[in-house]
Amino acid sequence: MNTILSQRTVDIIQRIVTVGKSVNIDVFIVDKAGIRARASESYIFLVQKEEFGFLEFESLCISRVPELNNRLSFMSKISGSSGFKIEVADSKTLDSGDTVVRKLRLKTGTTSVEITGDNGPKYKLPTGVNEPELVRFSINNESIDVLHGISRAVQHKNKAINISGVSGIIAASTNDIEGDYANHIMSTAPTFATEPKDFSFVYNITNLLPILRGRMSVDIALTERGILTTVVEGITVIIFPEKLTNKG
Repeated sequence: MNTILSQRTVDIIQRIVTVGKSVNIDVFIVDKAGIRARASESYIFLVQKEEFGFLEFESLCISRVPELNNRLSFMSKISGSSGFKIEVADSKTLDSGDTVVRKLRLKTGTTSVEITGDNGPKYKLPTGVNEPELVRFSINNESIDVLHGISRAVQHKNKAINISGVSGIIAASTNDIEGDYANHIMSTAPTFATEPKDFSFVYNITNLLPILRGRMSVDIALTERGILTTVVEGITVIIFPEKLTNKG
């Protein structure tokens, strides 16, 4: 008999997919130590270090997150208020005794769809995600709206946005293809880990804006090399700056 996943486990999977689709996450691993996910086309990662002792398996790896998102959306649509269940359709027991999920099945009524998992690639997060924090600051809904407006109004050549700190003032700026300049002050009260420092880091605006959309406020932290972190739905989103030569 196939193991039906608990609602707590299903909620974790759906939360990863919801957060991950905004930044094009395509592979994730869930195990009893937490969540690890990445976007192969860019240096974006999702991390949640938490003991999930309630999982019905030791490891689940999905390397086709967009396809899983499509299947979840389809099943949600046709199941309506009755909902659907997710079960382990196939698994493998390792020599260690751990259970690795090889296939999930989504079921409602007379309809079921499956998605095949991976054996669990043992990729490691870049060491840069653990480097010392430089500064932390918050941006409000007004700043989020302005950043989206700048993105729409400016004809970007390379979709780049610069986040800088000068004399304790945090600003976002960008140049368009005609050389026109846009600038917005996001925070005048940042918290530095040690002494205040001026800095300037460039990010792909198409990576940054999706994690801000629809939020009333956002807490952001930057490391010494500009690695940006923020928490969305309880999951830490990590975005590396452009042109970081050694991403660890």
